[in-house]
Order: sequence, then structure tokens, then C-alpha cells
Amino acid sequence: MFRAFVCAVVGLALVAGFGWAEKKKDAKHRGHHARFVSANEKATPPTITFKVRLKGGKDRQMTLPLAEHAKIFGEKHDPEKLSKFVENMKNEKDKAIRIVEDREHKHIVEIDDLPPRKGKPKGN
Repeated sequence: MFRAFVCAVVGLALVAGFGWAEKKKDAKHRGHHARFVSANEKATPPTITFKVRLKGGKDRQMTLPLAEHAKIFGEKHDPEKLSKFVENMKNEKDKAIRIVEDREHKHIVEIDDLPPRKGKPKGN
């Protein structure tokens, strides 16, 4: 009886492990927090320039084009047009955003305006 129980647990662990591995392998997007710098709305496709903080504490500035069907969300997670998003970001003190890149890291597929932090901000 004990052997049957152990075999069942091992079998369940194997099935769950394979399912998790497949799910992770199929991840299509990668998201990270960043600081908005600027946007070039006239470019084809429009580009967003942002800064990300690397593990060593250094900032790295990146510019990526928006994907054709990119989703843009405001601070309250309402869909917005790029022009409205850029206007709001220019008026904000805290320019925190969340960028979601495609799997190849070549286009932005989603951009969110994050609400301001409640505590003291960590540098700009």
C-alpha cells in the first residue's frame, strides 16, 4: 500500500513538472518595470524610449518600436491612445511604467502607466 502511494505521488510530480515546463517554454512575452523617457509618435512604427535598472544598480536606456496591435493602458488600467499616454506621462512626476516585450525582444506589445509609489521613491 505504501509503495502504491509513493508511486502515485512520483507520477503526479512528473506530470505536474512536465506541464510546468511546457507552460514556461511557451511564454510569449517578457515584462519589466521601467521609467518613461520619451516617445516618437511620428516614426513608423512609433517608438518608446525608457530606462530600466540593471541588477548592478546601473540604468540602461532602451528604445523599442510598438507592435502593430500594442495595448496601451493608463494609470487606472483604462485603454488609451499613444498620444494621450505620452501627454499624461510628460505631466507626471513619477514616470514608472511596465513594458511587455515580445519573445524576440524586438517590439513592445503592451505598456502600462503604473500608479505612483506610496513610500519614498528610489531616485529618478
